[in-house]
Amino acid sequence: MGKRKTTEKVRKRPRPKVPTVFNCPVCYKKNTVVCKIDKHRATVRCRECGAQKEFVSAPLDEKIDVYTKWVDNL
Repeated sequence: MGKRKTTEKVRKRPRPKVPTVFNCPVCYKKNTVVCKIDKHRATVRCRECGAQKEFVSAPLDEKIDVYTKWVDNL
């Protein structure tokens, strides 16, 4: 009688993280755009050139969603 066959542990791959700081489409600086989300208001602002925009945010909106709205409106 032999031993039971051992099973390998399933290795989980780490999920890629969604960025929270973005590149500015106005002044083309890297990692300068910051998004802040309150209850119903989202603000996107560049630290270098000062370009900013406010949006009405939905409850499920994340920072990447607000940034893409800003880029689409330019």
